[in-house]
Amino acid sequence: MDTELKDRSLKLLADPHKLKDTMIQFVTYDHFRYQLECKFNCSIEQPLYDKLVAMINKELIISSIIEDIINQVSLDHSP
Repeated sequence: MDTELKDRSLKLLADPHKLKDTMIQFVTYDHFRYQLECKFNCSIEQPLYDKLVAMINKELIISSIIEDIINQVSLDHSP
């Protein structure tokens, strides 16, 4: 056991950049999903959550396009 630890420490001394190569994995936390689950008091499975996010995204895109059209029409008709 002691020789294995010594070998590892010698390898680390030989290549000090080895510590920089380690990848840190961050745990992502989805606040929106948590808020949905709290609001409706139920757990939401991943496929359902993906469908909900896709539907919301489509609705937001449609809403922004309609608002742009309304703004363009109102600018054209203003005296």
